[in-house]
Amino acid sequence: MDGEYHEDIVVDKPLTLEGEYYQTAIIVGTGNDSVISIEADNVAISMLRITNGSRNWPYAGIRIRGNGTHINKNNITDNYHGILIDKNTSEHTIEKNEIFSNMDVGIYLLHSNNNSIMNNICNMNWNGIFIMGSSDNDITGNSCNGNTHNGIGVDSYSIRNSIVENQCDNNGYAGIRLHLSNHTILKDNSCHNNDRGYFLSSSDYTNFRENWAENNVFGCQISNSCHNQFKENSIISNEKGFVIWENGDASSNNTIQHNNI
Repeated sequence: MDGEYHEDIVVDKPLTLEGEYYQTAIIVGTGNDSVISIEADNVAISMLRITNGSRNWPYAGIRIRGNGTHINKNNITDNYHGILIDKNTSEHTIEKNEIFSNMDVGIYLLHSNNNSIMNNICNMNWNGIFIMGSSDNDITGNSCNGNTHNGIGVDSYSIRNSIVENQCDNNGYAGIRLHLSNHTILKDNSCHNNDRGYFLSSSDYTNFRENWAENNVFGCQISNSCHNQFKENSIISNEKGFVIWENGDASSNNTIQHNNI
């Protein structure tokens, strides 16, 4: 597939859309819908430039409503969401995409489980990666820099997600934020030059290990969060290092050991 196409595409059967190179295989949406809407299982999309989706909810450069999708090595810009993984779908692999300058979220998991989100660049969106009510996902090796709000956000009763080896720098609020999310693994991430490097609120049983926070206002802040383990982290050269913030709510039974603060 090569050339420039001005249309919105609906994929309603298993197939592969593959460009020769994303600079020469371009799909420009009408601006009224998602550029590519996936309605079938086992669809693969790679090496495309995808742009000009609707700027309204719930549209995206790629909106996924099937299962088992593989999205690989695409350039996705100037949409409402970059990629929206919609409700009640699972087993997607999203890897090595460049997703930037979208109005809301670069990669949005909405009530979707058992996905792999790996080695993507999600820069200059509102949120780089956002996980809402989604569980058992692997978020590894992504760069989420220069987003207006959070690099990576996990919210609304998401459980058992693994967030490993991500870089989240220069975001307007938090590098990585957990809210109402339990049993998360946070390991070997790097968060520099954010307002908050890491922010856990109302989130319990987090395994927070070997992370790095530097040159943030708050290196790591927790609020109303219990039974978390913070071990072997480097939280250095921040205005405030490790902060347990109470505003009428209690954080208790947290273990804080062997950190460089």
